[in-house]
Amino acid sequence: MSGAVLVGALSAFTGPEVDADDNSIMAILNTSTFAQPQAHSGAMIFEEHMPPVESFVESETAIKGTARISAGQLNPVQLTAKEFTQTKKLLLVR
Repeated sequence: MSGAVLVGALSAFTGPEVDADDNSIMAILNTSTFAQPQAHSGAMIFEEHMPPVESFVESETAIKGTARISAGQLNPVQLTAKEFTQTKKLLLVR
């Protein structure tokens, strides 16, 4: 993928390589991959994984998710934290 934008959501990348080249941007949302996504040159990759949740009205629900941002070596964006996991509790109301 070169100089483009790709969004993969609720799907699977089954190829042996998942690469973002040049100045491309790739967003991978709840999508499985056989290979570790690689960002080259000025590319960026945003990965997000959040399992589905169920809840009842007027009850607290924990929502857990993981996100990762990868940038190519020529990308001007400076990243201090590349990966994080967070849990939030939401109260569902009518």
